[in-house]
Amino acid sequence: SNHFASIDTIHTYPTSGIYKPTSTIIAFNTPSLVISCPTSSSSSFSSNAAKSKHKRQNAKQNANLQFILNHPATTFLLLLNTGLAFYYWNHRINPGLVCKQYTKIVVEDEWWRGLTGATAHFEPLHIGFNMMSLHTLGKELEGGFGSIVFLTYNAALIAFTTVVMMGMVHARVRW
Repeated sequence: SNHFASIDTIHTYPTSGIYKPTSTIIAFNTPSLVISCPTSSSSSFSSNAAKSKHKRQNAKQNANLQFILNHPATTFLLLLNTGLAFYYWNHRINPGLVCKQYTKIVVEDEWWRGLTGATAHFEPLHIGFNMMSLHTLGKELEGGFGSIVFLTYNAALIAFTTVVMMGMVHARVRW
């Protein structure tokens, strides 16, 4: 009950919402005043729980947005790899058409295979584990190096691994 004090009387507001003076100073037969009370506290609790859940969802959505804004190179690489994987799967692309092959790259001068071979993922587990690794490592490395340097390192790594692979195959064919 809420108690309010005035100079000559004390008023009590019971949970029923019916106002009745409790002091004997008011001698007249005054009618009762009906005051609407808020609903039970459980509904305000559920309202607060709904607001809390909404805040958590917004925080999660904001965390995802913050990841995209803070790690654009990692986001780009994740989208590029998954986009190409879905394209390859949906169009039934033969892995032999995009993979790194010595004769295709060196003899037939299809240098673009260095990039497509690095981004070719034909198995769900392959793309899944690679993208989880890229997400985890990319977040840390891009945060430390910066987006441009991180993207440059990735491009250099693709070129370097292609050159090393072609060199190893050339050495094996030659000797």
